[in-house]
Amino acid sequence: DPDAVWVLINSGVRRAEEIWMLSQDQLNTMVDREGLNSNTAVQLWRKIEERKAREETVLSIRIALEAKNVDSEGAVALVDFGVERAEEIWELTEDDLDTIQVEHGLLLGTRRMIWKRIQRVKDVRIGLAEANVVDPDAVWV
Repeated sequence: DPDAVWVLINSGVRRAEEIWMLSQDQLNTMVDREGLNSNTAVQLWRKIEERKAREETVLSIRIALEAKNVDSEGAVALVDFGVERAEEIWELTEDDLDTIQVEHGLLLGTRRMIWKRIQRVKDVRIGLAEANVVDPDAVWV
């Protein structure tokens, strides 16, 4: 929708990053007052929601991997690979990390750190299983 650019600008959007901060109410106002095509507003809202969900996933991955040790690009590479929830990190294999490194730009140092963290979590899970501890939170404690 070529008119969407002008509607957004006329509605106060000055930088591309500001698009991702729009609310559904703001988009509805643009439809009602500025003449934004309603189909464009719906598509834009879907993209905004997708981006927010992706950002939340990246954040949860960084938290799970102890954010101070993982760059956001590393977390993004995991999401690009298909990791949808932080819990899925612990199921990744070395081959998966190799693929993520080659196909999604995971840095070697970040890859090594993630693999060490995965191994540590798996080792603690094995130890808990051998001790017949079924509390899933015990791994993190």
